[in-house]
Amino acid sequence: MRSRCYTFEMYAKTARVRTSRSWLLFASLVAPFAVVWIPSPAWLVFGCMFGALIGPIVAWFALPKTRRGIVSADQNGLRLGDRLIARRATAHSAFVRASRGASWVRMSTPRGFVDVEIENASDEAALLAALRLDERGVVTRFTVTPDRFRSRACVSRFLFGVPVPLLLLMGALAVIWQSRWPWGLVGLAAMIVTLVVQLRATLRMFETVSIGSDGIRRRSPIGRARFTPFSHVQSVMIDRGDLVVHLAGGGELAWHGRWNRPGAILAAMAMRIQRGLQAHRALEASRAASQLARGSRSVERWIREVRVATDPESGSYRVAAIPPEELWETVESAVAPPTARAGAAVALHRVLDDAGRKRLLDASASCASSTLRRALESVASDEPIEPRLALLRD
Repeated sequence: MRSRCYTFEMYAKTARVRTSRSWLLFASLVAPFAVVWIPSPAWLVFGCMFGALIGPIVAWFALPKTRRGIVSADQNGLRLGDRLIARRATAHSAFVRASRGASWVRMSTPRGFVDVEIENASDEAALLAALRLDERGVVTRFTVTPDRFRSRACVSRFLFGVPVPLLLLMGALAVIWQSRWPWGLVGLAAMIVTLVVQLRATLRMFETVSIGSDGIRRRSPIGRARFTPFSHVQSVMIDRGDLVVHLAGGGELAWHGRWNRPGAILAAMAMRIQRGLQAHRALEASRAASQLARGSRSVERWIREVRVATDPESGSYRVAAIPPEELWETVESAVAPPTARAGAAVALHRVLDDAGRKRLLDASASCASSTLRRALESVASDEPIEPRLALLRD
């Protein structure tokens, strides 16, 4: 079998790089506890706590550290000179934003952001291709606010996340400082309840959206994951600053931006979803996909029949004549049914070498569906495949 591995482009040029200062984020978590013991009126203590919390966060976004040097990128990450400043494995997403008269590619990481100055669209494409953060790469993740900006759910989350808790906290602090026992305990209990409600509302204001080659996966910090395949998506559009995905059944997915502008993150999400939707509609299911899909067969019969797909001496099975390269096309196809992609991987298992296993793991990394991703990983790693394949549905 002729094995093919992905090749990684190299990127190197002299440019400016901006990185967020991690110590400012740490200060925003510690500073409010340092000022809570100030022997002052309740309103002054509350004001100091609010300023100690918001000030470092604003500085974390607005005052990045800017450096200039030779910027290089490959599959391992982004380097400035000889120093690795962002690992590829920890990068959630990348998008273009304009700031201070220049264009930047922003990479989101757990420790903050990394901005790389670019000159034009070709420069952007070269950088993203080197990092495998373009549409050919693995799943990209965006942190956005769900629902339309003018929806009741969005307004309710904002009210219970910011203004209402601020008023209740001021009242609770006043009761604690101005009243004697047991009213001080009542104020403390009210403050704790308010903080819990505020935390829950704040967490629901954010949602992690993962976009792969097969669909969209959404998850909030306090909710369960929900997957929407591209086969269920009808259209995607920007409506008054909101990103709206219309579903075939009449529903919609929505995320809001800044007032009437979508913002750089939503624009990048819209482009990625649109490309995945176009690829899904442009390609038809191949002959191999229709033969390798499970259909009405039992899991045992399905696995038994697809395992002989690359055996030239077997002519009695329906998938016996499919060549290996056509099986690889099915595994890596974003539009093939999930059971067909998994069936093609099972058919290739008997002829997999180290390069083939690497290629199969690369295909699994582009799946937003965790069920399909785990099924492909189990085939590549020689784990028991029957339990994983039984969970797949087209």
